[in-house]
Amino acid sequence: MKENDIDKTAIELAELLPLLQKKLIKPFEQLSKSKLSPMKFYVLFILEDKDNLSMTELSNELSISKQQMTPVVDKLIENGFVIRQNSEMDRRMIKISLTSSGKKFIEELKMGIFDMLKNKLYGLNVDDLNNLYKAFNEIRKIVNKLP
Repeated sequence: MKENDIDKTAIELAELLPLLQKKLIKPFEQLSKSKLSPMKFYVLFILEDKDNLSMTELSNELSISKQQMTPVVDKLIENGFVIRQNSEMDRRMIKISLTSSGKKFIEELKMGIFDMLKNKLYGLNVDDLNNLYKAFNEIRKIVNKLP
C-alpha cells in the first residue's frame, strides 16, 4: 500500500510544481529579475539565513562550483550587497557576508513579494483562503521532514 501512496503523492507533486512555478514563482522571479539575476537573489537569501559563509559553503548551498560562484559574488560586491572578509578563526579562509545595503535590499524585495502575493490572494474567497493557508501549513511541516 505504501508504494501506491508514494506513487500517487509523487504524481500530485509533479503536477503541482509547474503550477506553483507559473502562478507564484515566475512572477516573483520577474519582480526580482529587474534588479538581480535569480542566482544572485538566491545567494542574498542564503546569506540572510546563514550569514558569514565561505565560498565553498555558499557553493554547496546552491549546488554549483566555486568557479561559478565567484562571478556571482563579485557582482554582489560590486553592487555593495556583500563583502568578503577574512575569517576570525582562520585568516586563510574568506567569508562572505551581507552588508547593510544588502539587508535593506532583501527587506525591500520581501515587501514587494509580499505585496504581489497579497494582490493574488485577493482573488480568492474566504473558504479558499482558509483552505490554502491550512494546506501550505501542512505542506511546510511535511516538506521539512524530507531528507
